[in-house]
Amino acid sequence: MALSEYFPGSSNIHIIITSRASIAKSLSIFEGVYIGELEESQSVELFLTYAEIQPSRDNILAEAKEIVGEMGHLALAISMAGKYVLQTPRLLSNLSAYLEDFRCRRRNLLSEKPDKLIARYNYSVMTVWETSYSAVCEHLPEAGRLLMLLSFIHYKDIFLELFGLGAKIASWTSIFEPQINIDFHHLEECFTLLEKYSLCQHQVTQTSYSIYRLVHAWGYDRLQGDGDKIKQF
Repeated sequence: MALSEYFPGSSNIHIIITSRASIAKSLSIFEGVYIGELEESQSVELFLTYAEIQPSRDNILAEAKEIVGEMGHLALAISMAGKYVLQTPRLLSNLSAYLEDFRCRRRNLLSEKPDKLIARYNYSVMTVWETSYSAVCEHLPEAGRLLMLLSFIHYKDIFLELFGLGAKIASWTSIFEPQINIDFHHLEECFTLLEKYSLCQHQVTQTSYSIYRLVHAWGYDRLQGDGDKIKQF
C-alpha cells in the first residue's frame, strides 16, 4: 500500500504509523520506534487489567508472571489471555488453570478475536501471523519453509553458522525444492524477509536471530495433523 498517498500536505501535523513491517520506519525522517516484548511488570499489569483481577492473594502475581511468560510478553496475546480469564469464571480464582487450558487448546485460543466493540480491532493473534506468513511465502517461499524449520529448534540465539552451509550440501536443505540452491547469502535473504514481517528479530549485539516464543509455538502447531510435513522437517 502506498501510504504516502494518504499523507496530508500540511507541514503542521504529525503522523504516527504502526506496522508489523519493519520497512515502514523508512517512511519517516526520524528513527523508528521498535515495539516488541513488554517488560514483565508491564505484562502483568496489562493481564490483570484485562482480567479485572486485583492482586489480593500472594500467589496471584506469581501466577500472572507465569502466564505472561507463556505469552512471550506480547501485548495482543496477553490482552486476549486476560479477556479469556475474565469470561471464564472458574479461572478467576485459579489462574494456574489457564495455562493448562492454553497448552491443551493453544491453537484455538490464539484464534480468538477481540471484542470488536471494545477493542476496535478484529484480528486474532493467529490471523496476524498467518497474514504475515502468507505474505512471506508469496515473496519468497523458501523463507516460509525456513520459518517452519525454525519451529523445531530453540527460538533464541539462532546463528547462521548453525545451518552448516559450506561446500557440502546440508541435509536440512531438502525441505526446499530441488532446483533451489540455498547458500549463505540466500539464507540471509530469507531471514531479512522474515524480519521485515516481524516474524523474527535480528540480535545485533550477538549477530544472531530469534523468534518470539509464541510464533515458535504457532509454527509447530500449524504442522500438526500433517505427518508427511513433520517427517520432512
